[in-house]
Amino acid sequence: MNLGNICVKNTGLKNLVVVSPEKFKSNTKMKIRRIISPLIRKIILFSTGKKIVVEQYPQLENDSYIFSSTHYFTEDIQVGIGALDRNSWVLIGTTDQLEHNIMMYGGWLNGIIYVDRNDDQSRKDSLKKMEHVLEQGSSVLIYPEGGWNNTENLLVQKLFAGPYYLSCATSKKVVPMAIFKSDDSSIYVRAGKAMDLSIYDKKEALTILRDAMASLMYGLIEDHSKPLQRSELTGDIHLSYMEERCQEYISTPWTRDVWDEELTIYQEKDVCAPEKVREVVDQVHITKENARIFAPILVKREEDKKYDFKKYMKKNWNR
Repeated sequence: MNLGNICVKNTGLKNLVVVSPEKFKSNTKMKIRRIISPLIRKIILFSTGKKIVVEQYPQLENDSYIFSSTHYFTEDIQVGIGALDRNSWVLIGTTDQLEHNIMMYGGWLNGIIYVDRNDDQSRKDSLKKMEHVLEQGSSVLIYPEGGWNNTENLLVQKLFAGPYYLSCATSKKVVPMAIFKSDDSSIYVRAGKAMDLSIYDKKEALTILRDAMASLMYGLIEDHSKPLQRSELTGDIHLSYMEERCQEYISTPWTRDVWDEELTIYQEKDVCAPEKVREVVDQVHITKENARIFAPILVKREEDKKYDFKKYMKKNWNR
């Protein structure tokens, strides 16, 4: 029985949504979690029901670290928690699952920090909570891409700056990680060398971290993915990929439309988001004077609308 597929009301976890940094977990409760951590990690790994192989792991000191992992499939948080060699509190940004997925109680036993990705104050509070965890001797596990990586060509999406801010605030090192699920559903994990991001500026630090995560992911794909021939690509390959991603999401039950939250990815403030550009293009009125330029663009825009993944999920998740 997959406990992750049971929808209940997790009333006992309600406090995690509203607890302030000042009232966060005591040092005693963190010590208890470190003591029971080996057993909890084994239980969490077992709950995936998958073959899990940790292929690469650095020699780490007896200290707290900021683990920074790739993020793109259902079990990767469970695997991330269980694959580490120490208690690491995980940053959770999925409100619906916190409220309804019984597996979240396992996360609570391990240690979780909730963040509302759509709320500025919640994001600030989550950083303070993670700082406290690190300063008390436990580690943290972050998936800094935010939502799952649903791109067809990026090994790692642009990262939120949490790992960098934490490294600067606590002087703790960051450990890059990649988690890959193969075609036979075996899961492979590689973790790289710990790095001090606080010695760089934010842009350079995040570039270095993203490159390290992407290199780990590339190695996993190269070693454990099935080669694909061009002749195998038939039909609308983009829609087929979107359907594959959709199925990955709905393998876990959802109680409501959560896609504005779940599909959150990093957007640079000084770069106009593609959807904003498309909104402007959609409002163009075709005239004789501009038809030669804008008509082909609008035709292509209409074709591309069917590849809007957020709209696709809103339409197809509850079947």
